[in-house]
Amino acid sequence: LTCLAQVKLEVPVQDLLTMRFARPWMKTKIEATISLKLNSCGDGNIHDIIAFARLWSSHAVWSDAKADCGLTSLAGNPSRWRLDISCEHVSREEEMAALGFVQSLIVARRSKMVGGNLKEEESLIENPSTPPRLRAAATIRRDEKYVLHQADHLVSLAIEQLLHAGSDWRSYLSHLSQARVVESSPRQSCGELT
Repeated sequence: LTCLAQVKLEVPVQDLLTMRFARPWMKTKIEATISLKLNSCGDGNIHDIIAFARLWSSHAVWSDAKADCGLTSLAGNPSRWRLDISCEHVSREEEMAALGFVQSLIVARRSKMVGGNLKEEESLIENPSTPPRLRAAATIRRDEKYVLHQADHLVSLAIEQLLHAGSDWRSYLSHLSQARVVESSPRQSCGELT
């Protein structure tokens, strides 16, 4: 497994428009689906994806978010639209909603995966009678499933930390970067480091 292993989480814009931050000021033409990339390195970009969801889960008024939170523009690629945890206009409940939204994206992506579970994919890869093309496909599927597993684990940890955080709840994500999936990562494939 390398940092090249990644998964796209597809966000239907229609779902975003029903969330709190969707306002009439959103005049930017955007595609029907926004793709957010998760990878297997570090936290897999999960902080960025949570910050994206935070923007859409917030009750913040555009002018307040702009003045108080450094939100400058929502031009360009919508997958880069983010609201930082330090924004005073983000409540704990809105943060929990953002985490729930990210978790729903992970579940939706996982439900579209083909093949078996991680162990079944690993068995297929290790089987010497598996044809090379099937082994390659199983390796890609296994790596994608691992990335989703890792992201789901990190979001679950974030939810747990937020639930138990005290009045300084905004720091709940600070330890998420050091969090690792307890289970071992997929074995080396193609001579790449795990």
